[in-house]
Amino acid sequence: MLRVSKSFLMLLSILLILSSFGFSSSAQSMDRDVLPQYERENLDIELFQKSLSFREEFGLSLEKQHVLNVINSQTEQEYYEYGVPLTPDEEKEIGRRIELQETIVPQIIQVLEQKGQLQDSDYTLYIDQKNGGKIVLKLKQDLLSKAKLGLLQSTLSAVNLDQEVIFQEAIYTEQDLDNISEKILEIGKSQEMTIDSISVDVIEENIIIGLVDYSVDREKELTTYLSGVPIKVIQVEPPSDNRAPYGGEIISNSRGSHCSTGYYATKGSAYYLVTAGHCSRTWNNSTKKATFHYSDVYSKNGERLGQVSQIEYGGSVDALTVTVNSSTANSYININGASRKMTSFEARNTDVVGQVVCKTGYKTGSTCSTLQSKNVSLSMSGAWFTKLRGSSYTSDSGDSGGTVYANAKYLGVHKGTGGGYKLYSQIGEVNHVLGLTPYLK
Repeated sequence: MLRVSKSFLMLLSILLILSSFGFSSSAQSMDRDVLPQYERENLDIELFQKSLSFREEFGLSLEKQHVLNVINSQTEQEYYEYGVPLTPDEEKEIGRRIELQETIVPQIIQVLEQKGQLQDSDYTLYIDQKNGGKIVLKLKQDLLSKAKLGLLQSTLSAVNLDQEVIFQEAIYTEQDLDNISEKILEIGKSQEMTIDSISVDVIEENIIIGLVDYSVDREKELTTYLSGVPIKVIQVEPPSDNRAPYGGEIISNSRGSHCSTGYYATKGSAYYLVTAGHCSRTWNNSTKKATFHYSDVYSKNGERLGQVSQIEYGGSVDALTVTVNSSTANSYININGASRKMTSFEARNTDVVGQVVCKTGYKTGSTCSTLQSKNVSLSMSGAWFTKLRGSSYTSDSGDSGGTVYANAKYLGVHKGTGGGYKLYSQIGEVNHVLGLTPYLK
């Protein structure tokens, strides 16, 4: 747990960051639209609600009869590309947005930074899925001057990218918010006020502080103490590490625990299976000590896969490697019984808030949502985490270690739940920390 001191000197470090770009009250996050309570009409209510949630997040039609018609037309279908029934045109539209995030967004960043137009601290870039997948570039006020904005637009226009971008003003950029989040994290690790999670919301320009034991008084205490800091206080569920296989492909360790395969990778001439690190780590809450089970041997359906090689549980990564034979390694994932060949992986720190993320897991199958925070920090089972990715895809206790992906690109390894999000370790971070190269053959 994080414990926040009421020390003025420590708080001053946060306010010094804020002084560089001026004070502003936090942006008020918009209340989620209340969906109408539709009659059951012999419908799978859970699927109906999942469909409404997905459609709201991606700005697709919420018209009742349309949603019912789409679901009823696919009642016998077991596999949905994005986890819920969609029309062919809607599936094509989501596919277009994924292609946009994989091709156009990196081009925009490359053009702006290589041309010397912007530094990381100057802007926030995200995808507004509710608005048709538009790319939003938020800039500090001094960069929105007519001359500077015109230069940026002409730079993008020169490579035919100007029509893809909406310009908006930023009070706090993504880097500003990350800096504030890190300072709150530093303050909180050894002091008095309990905080259970911290995450960065670049769209609303907030630091979201999660409390398991939420109360109005505790929220007031935090907002008063952190006056001048753009925070939003919410109630969250206690963090948990989910343990189980994905897509029916169970892997079990020699202690009898089960987890999911994330992806295969190489390091030098060795081959590895990657899954969640907590699959071979136990935490004794009484003694406050962790045990790393390097002697664990993993198997599938009783057939030996290999022994644990590395375990990383903390920082930006919850992952482990299991040494496997080269003949075991493959680049397929199982999506509700359908296999897919993966062809690429996301590099470190190239993801953007708003991009499509999907998770495949044994318990809840393939479900999709958007990336909502690139920086979720929390304490879980005796370890500190930061820069975990936060989404809202559906998952349950049978999905831990499963693959996070979009189309045929690996995005990460599913971790569990915490801070009000579904959490995953971004694959670029996993590869960097463990020294891996994803296997794509």
